[in-house]
Amino acid sequence: MNQYDAKPDGPSRTASTRTTPVGRDSFGYQLNYVAHSARLFLERRLRAHGASFATWRTLELLAQRGPMIQGELAETLGVRGPTATRGLDRLVSEGLVRRRRLSTDRRKAEITLTETGARLHERLAGVIEEANAALAYGIPRQDLDTLRALLDLVCRNAEEEPDRQVAAEP
Repeated sequence: MNQYDAKPDGPSRTASTRTTPVGRDSFGYQLNYVAHSARLFLERRLRAHGASFATWRTLELLAQRGPMIQGELAETLGVRGPTATRGLDRLVSEGLVRRRRLSTDRRKAEITLTETGARLHERLAGVIEEANAALAYGIPRQDLDTLRALLDLVCRNAEEEPDRQVAAEP
């Protein structure tokens, strides 16, 4: 039995007090649990290569988009400014990124990958590719395509907060 199979802690659900599923019966709970499990899996793989998931995300974003303003980078990563500053300080000290001040405001800095950062990104991209293949093991390609499309729809629903009544799943 894994953690997902365990009964949720807390008050029991009764028909008179709850109309939506909680715990393991909840779609949101399952999505969160899967995301958490996948992230831990990726963290273990990356840690074996001397990196963290946060490092990977930053290097990947910079490799894909090119130089970014620090505040924009933080926002895109979904972290607060001080968290981004500490993480970037570490990456700068490791020689993986370069910070070029655009003003006296620490948030107004351009962040770029260094050659060392680009080489690490390339190495970690292979690790991530292998990890993704392991996570998708046994899932037919067509089902993976459907899963990706459905997850995109869930993200759009979460971002758009549609103004429509949604019937509870049976």
